[in-house]
Amino acid sequence: MEHDPQVLEFYDQPPPFKIQYKNQAGRNIGHYHTPDFFVLRHDGACWEEWKTVKELEKLAQKYPGRYQKTAV
Repeated sequence: MEHDPQVLEFYDQPPPFKIQYKNQAGRNIGHYHTPDFFVLRHDGACWEEWKTVKELEKLAQKYPGRYQKTAV
């Protein structure tokens, strides 16, 4: 990330924030989450999780309302 010319700044382990989503049973739940990075780029800002594909696939199966694959 530090070699990406689009990245202006990044912060590892930024402060936690509350996320809310539906669990597999459809129940609304929420808890505090600490993402891996908060990244400022020329075109915006985002929180990022940096995990292996295998780990993300397991998390998506276990928590489908929380981990979802999106287009890059």
